[in-house]
Amino acid sequence: MSNRDPGRHPSRTMPGGVLWRSDWPVMPSLLRIYVPDADAAVAAAVAHGAQVVTEVSDSAWGDRGGRVRDPLGNIWWVVSRVEDVAPDLAWERMAEPKYAEAMRVAQETLDAELSGRDAGVASPPLRPNP
Repeated sequence: MSNRDPGRHPSRTMPGGVLWRSDWPVMPSLLRIYVPDADAAVAAAVAHGAQVVTEVSDSAWGDRGGRVRDPLGNIWWVVSRVEDVAPDLAWERMAEPKYAEAMRVAQETLDAELSGRDAGVASPPLRPNP
């Protein structure tokens, strides 16, 4: 539901809260939101004019998500928690082709989108020192 009453900021009500915006100049943002169903949320965003930046995929740490750019230029990383994964297991999974490829694609697509290059750059994840 939109709200454009005089003297109030335009807003969008969504499950769990309200997003506010003003009539100020476009200032794109990079936002991460958790939703119950990332696939459905990305499909709904595309149906309302968003463009896919990163296709929805599974991550080694138990999230499923993708990125879209809305008509105002904001990039939304739309994510669902699909399983609880211990940090040590997540790092083990990063070596599996499915998860390594998902990470590479996530890095390259975001880098390409933000840099304006045709192809993005990715680097292997580095496990923090304990």
